[in-house]
Amino acid sequence: MKKNNSNSWNTFFSRQESERDSRLGVKSTEYIISKYYQLYQSAFSHEKRLSFLELGAGRGEITQEILKRRPHFLNRYVVTELTASGVKALKHLSIPVKRMDAQRLTFKNSSFDAVVAFDVMHHVPDPRKMGNEMARVAKKHIFLIEANGLSLARKILEQTKWYKTMGENSYFPWQYLSFFPKNVFSKLTIRPFLFVPPNIPDSLGAIIPLVSETLERIPIVNWQCSGVVIHGVKK
Repeated sequence: MKKNNSNSWNTFFSRQESERDSRLGVKSTEYIISKYYQLYQSAFSHEKRLSFLELGAGRGEITQEILKRRPHFLNRYVVTELTASGVKALKHLSIPVKRMDAQRLTFKNSSFDAVVAFDVMHHVPDPRKMGNEMARVAKKHIFLIEANGLSLARKILEQTKWYKTMGENSYFPWQYLSFFPKNVFSKLTIRPFLFVPPNIPDSLGAIIPLVSETLERIPIVNWQCSGVVIHGVKK
């Protein structure tokens, strides 16, 4: 079982800076947040008036993007966060938040139409517990963006001090799918996306989307992208 690195994230979220900005650069962060929103929007574009629960919202970078754009299918949006400094940051942004562990949700079964998480599962000590909780609380959809365990660059970075301190980890696609209960979903898919190396100068930020979007379209090679998007629809 993995160590819970919530203390490291609590320290980081207490600073007045973006974790993504410090690791990837401002231009890369802007592209990533926009890309995350595009994937989220695409997953639910055919739906109407859904209630959402977002797990582990951190400082609210993705949450703000969703609430700012207010897609047509969004009716209610609630977030959780484990760290005290993260909760404080979210409240400062006037985002409704409950302090809660993604592995032990206190919501009743089928409380929300959709349960979503952005870069959370690969940090928790027991991802299977989180997967079961997401499936339990979701009435229809689960949606996650996570770190790709098939990416060689990603695996190398996980050996560095910063990644170890922050509990950065990744899993293979079949491992991610195994974290969710069987016979619950009519559809459970996973696919790779996003190729954004860390520490790219902002002066080169304009080419990052071009490189990333091109790589995503190349079969087999695209599994060297750093992220995966997971979408499940319950029976």
